Amino acid sequence: MNEPRDPQTEDWITSLHEAAHVVFAVLAGRRVQWVTIDAVVVTTPGGGLGVCLGRWDTADSRPAAGWGTGEWHRHIQVLIAGYLMEYLVTGEKNGMDDETAALRCCTEAGLDLAAIERETIALIGERTDRIYRLARMLREHRTLDEARILEAVVPQPS
Repeated sequence: MNEPRDPQTEDWITSLHEAAHVVFAVLAGRRVQWVTIDAVVVTTPGGGLGVCLGRWDTADSRPAAGWGTGEWHRHIQVLIAGYLMEYLVTGEKNGMDDETAALRCCTEAGLDLAAIERETIALIGERTDRIYRLARMLREHRTLDEARILEAVVPQPS
């Protein structure tokens, strides 16, 4: 049986996970309206209940029909950035819903998830400062709006 995680550690891991999703989404040109690390009870695809430790929402509601390979590729990177960031920090791969969705997208677009994972890990390395900056803000405020997200992800020159 796994030992329960320290709530402070859990908050930090959740912050990193959500921050990675959001950084990749913003840098892919998506408008992220908000992000939170406040846990919420959600209905699972099977109709059961589960707890989601963090969430974010985008104003982008374009249907995937007609997406080119590049759009699918960026979308998959957004989906997997959270669990890959968590894996890099903890050595554990959580976020199975994200991975399942990414696999479905790869099948739809004819893309190789393993190759996209390798590329995304390299991009996480390049974007670590932004991910950590956003994660620290999330730990402090728990929920951030679009303006605060952009402040962390796309800092303005001084």
